[in-house]
Amino acid sequence: MSNYISSKIHIDGYVEVESCSGVTKNISLEDYISIVQRILGDSDTQGTQVSKVLPDNIHSITEDSSTVIVCIYKKETCRDITHTTWGTHTIAAPNVLLRIVLNKVVGEINAFSIGEINWYTSDLPRSSLPNVFPPGSIESERIWCLPMPNMFNSCKMCLGGNSIPPIIYGDWTVLNSLIEDTLWGSTFNNDLSIRGLKDNVGISNWLTILRTEHSEGRSFPYHLLR
Repeated sequence: MSNYISSKIHIDGYVEVESCSGVTKNISLEDYISIVQRILGDSDTQGTQVSKVLPDNIHSITEDSSTVIVCIYKKETCRDITHTTWGTHTIAAPNVLLRIVLNKVVGEINAFSIGEINWYTSDLPRSSLPNVFPPGSIESERIWCLPMPNMFNSCKMCLGGNSIPPIIYGDWTVLNSLIEDTLWGSTFNNDLSIRGLKDNVGISNWLTILRTEHSEGRSFPYHLLR
């Protein structure tokens, strides 16, 4: 059986579409354009094998027609960090949860622009966390903004001189650099206060607490978060 549609574009701004069975229907010009774009998209990708190399510590990947949300869970024990006035020390580090929005680039196969990135921590095991991390902290559910310097109230990070590639393709391992380089490889400063703490102890005091926790063999003090 033939599988086609024929169409007539009317000057009044609608399209008369006729199916192969002879059924006709009037649709808006916008809907018609959407149908044509979908057909062209299917044609472009037909027979094309699309693959991705995923980053480490994937928690979940959720995809819709325009975006992909990548959630990463990195369990931490300790980290060396550098602060502009505090120097370099080893601290008890929190678990790092990342929510990364990738926007599909229209007209390109397997191309994504990096959108919103949110940084969190939680003392919950992965099995108790939501499949998709929320676009903001939920302290009542034990998901806090990452309590480290350089973080905004929105759980986004002040990147300073760090750069993130505007477009990524099939190799998503570049997202590993967000934790390894953008976060822990940064030089922290005093521009932003620590988010999520019960008491505002100040950045230097907070980092001293984390250094002491590590030196005395303890893990990150989640009980000090709100």
